[in-house]
Amino acid sequence: DWIVPEDRDVVMNHMLNAYEQPYQVTALRKDGSRFPALIRARTMKYNDKTIRVTSLNDISEQKIAEQKLIESEKHFRLLFENSNDAIFWAEASTGKLIKCNKAAERLVERSKEEIVGQHHSILHPAETFELRIEQFKEHIRQKGSTPFESDAITKSGKIKTVEVSSTVITIDGIEINQGIFKDISDKKRMEEALLNLIKASSSNDETGIFPSLV
Repeated sequence: DWIVPEDRDVVMNHMLNAYEQPYQVTALRKDGSRFPALIRARTMKYNDKTIRVTSLNDISEQKIAEQKLIESEKHFRLLFENSNDAIFWAEASTGKLIKCNKAAERLVERSKEEIVGQHHSILHPAETFELRIEQFKEHIRQKGSTPFESDAITKSGKIKTVEVSSTVITIDGIEINQGIFKDISDKKRMEEALLNLIKASSSNDETGIFPSLV
């Protein structure tokens, strides 16, 4: 009576077949309430008789923790996939890209299948390969970096200016360099256009860009 009716056939079948691997069932308390349980059992000889020794453990807290972990992973996936900034994960030991989000695909005009499995240098123009590889190694040594300006290259060869933040994390025992790339190409173009305007105005008028104010 300590196993819910729908699981009793499973328990009986394991008993008859001398099953000795741990398995989960739903058990009953004296008050009739249910709880997840883990059963471990062994069939052995005792005083010339075959007996079944069974232990049952309440795994309610474990199940709650597992559910919280599942919810946390779902939340992380939503944040990761829907981030406006491109996110790339690369193995610290090899530099191989192992994960990216939708914004990353848009940034470099490549599908996830074209990105994952490649060396991280594929994200940068060929002439900056050596510099970016050395920066990558330094970020691993320093366990990350403050934001810095870099470049990214698209599949079609377009160069984009990006601001990169690097963080070194460990997941499932694997050290990963997470790079967050913010596309600042438009911002850089506006800054350059404004600077050129100031220079042009200054060269045409010794009083500066706002002569009417002096």
